[in-house]
Amino acid sequence: PFFRRGVVRHFAIHHAGSPLRYCSVGAGLLLSDAEILSGLIEDAGATVESVELVDSEDLYDGSAAAHDALRQLAAFVAPASVRAYTSMAALVSRAEEEGRSINLLVACDAGTDVSRAFKRTASAVLCDGGLALTLMNGGDRGVTMRGWRRLPGATPSVAEAPPWPAPQVDETLRLEEMDLRRAAPTGCDGSGGGGAEGGGGDAEGAGTTRRAG
Repeated sequence: PFFRRGVVRHFAIHHAGSPLRYCSVGAGLLLSDAEILSGLIEDAGATVESVELVDSEDLYDGSAAAHDALRQLAAFVAPASVRAYTSMAALVSRAEEEGRSINLLVACDAGTDVSRAFKRTASAVLCDGGLALTLMNGGDRGVTMRGWRRLPGATPSVAEAPPWPAPQVDETLRLEEMDLRRAAPTGCDGSGGGGAEGGGGDAEGAGTTRRAG
C-alpha cells in the first residue's frame, strides 16, 4: 500500500490528464503491478495507453501461472497494448527504435541487478518529464522509496556513459532525484508522524525535486 500510494500520488502531481504509459522492471507474476495499475486507474483517473513488463524469469518460465498473469493483466488494461521483455536491454532497444515514450517506470522491491541498472534504463526509456520510482528493502533500515524525473536532453551512448556507479551519473543521464520525504510515510502500512520525514505536508509539496548528489 505504501508504494502504491506514492506512485499514484506522484503520477497525479506530474502527469494529471496524461495517458499512462507504464513500465515495470522485475515484474514477477504482476501482483504488485496489478495493484499499482488499479490505484492509478481508480484513484488518479489514469487512462492506460500501454504497459511494458520486464522480467527475466517469472514471465517466461512457461508455467500456467505466468500465462494467466499476463492474460489477466492484459484483460484488465484493455484496450491498452501490453508487451513483455526478458531483459532491460531489450526494453532499451525498443526505446531506441521507437523513441522514449514511457512516462512511469517502476521497480517493486528491486533486487541488486535491477537496482544497478534502473537509472540507466530510466534515462534511456522515459519521455521528458517521465518518472522512475523504486521501492527498496533496506533490511533493518526498513523500506524506502526513491524517485527520479527525466530531464530534457539526449541520452549518452553506453560508451559515453560513466561506469556504474559514478558521482555524476544522474547529471550525465539527465535524471533529477525527487524529494519524496514529504510524500512518503515512514512505515509500509502508511503509519508515521507529521513533518518532512514522517510524510506530512500536502501533495503539492510532495512534488519538489532536487539534484541527486
